[in-house]
Amino acid sequence: MLETVQPLRLAPGLSSQLLALAREAYPREVCGVLLAPADAGEHAPIDSVCALPNRAREAGVCFEIAAADLARAGQGARRRGQAIQGFFHSHPDGDARPSLADLAGCPPWDGYAQLIVSLPIGRGPEIRAYGVAPHGWFDRPLIGD
Repeated sequence: MLETVQPLRLAPGLSSQLLALAREAYPREVCGVLLAPADAGEHAPIDSVCALPNRAREAGVCFEIAAADLARAGQGARRRGQAIQGFFHSHPDGDARPSLADLAGCPPWDGYAQLIVSLPIGRGPEIRAYGVAPHGWFDRPLIGD
């Protein structure tokens, strides 16, 4: 039986906010968490994002979220009645597709949504959604502004 891939829904204004965060961090990759109401279930619309420090040594080509930063983001989300539904990062000057670094170094965030924000040279920005499963990354439809 084939499993249906659930779309990732973004609240109005979040695409603009993600693009602004990516531009602000340029030429480094920005990274952070996608948040949704905790009581709305695992397919709840993403209603906010929280940027986290990129701890990678080569932050222009990869990202790293420290466990302590992720724990603080999770605690803050719970205090606000939210839950972490996924993660985002940018690809300065690159495509909105998982890079070799993403595929090789992504922590085991199976079941969580992934957004990649790209700011490619000579083209308009793009945001794409993915899921991560034990067999790898897969495309998810993205619904929102």
